[in-house]
Amino acid sequence: RGPACADPGLTAGIEGIYLRDVQAGTTEIVSVLDRSSCGDPALASNEPSGNPEVTQAGELVFFDSAASLTADDRDGVSDVYAYDPATCRVLNLSAGLNAPASDPASSDDGRFVAFESGIDPQIAVLDRTTGVLLPLGAGRDPSLSADGSQLVYTADVGGVSQVFLVSLAGG
Repeated sequence: RGPACADPGLTAGIEGIYLRDVQAGTTEIVSVLDRSSCGDPALASNEPSGNPEVTQAGELVFFDSAASLTADDRDGVSDVYAYDPATCRVLNLSAGLNAPASDPASSDDGRFVAFESGIDPQIAVLDRTTGVLLPLGAGRDPSLSADGSQLVYTADVGGVSQVFLVSLAGG
């Protein structure tokens, strides 16, 4: 783990994402505007963030936010982000989709990230190593196996919510 980043605080009533290091006894804010390093001042978000997911080793935090937290976020809709505590960097994983993205789920190592995208939610899986984004079709509430080889999600079929299991190649 890198140094703890300063907490700029959030606008009153705005939900944010925080990372607590129990061993070090520190808490840092995750849902802030991107900065180049932990020493730079952070700007708090004025829009809510939610649905945090932490990799097994705590190396990355994934979350969604209605705020524009990175320079490449210009679409005005919710996006999925990755936060690296070692560098205090925020990365937009759904940049360029021009559609809302939310509810991230990751493999234990953070290589694979599944999330909902679009007005009528579609499930997409991003391989962060190759940059390949795999759209899978209508669904919500994604969950990935530890190694990223299996995806579970729900979808309505004929007005009935059903659970689907998909094997992902390369996971």
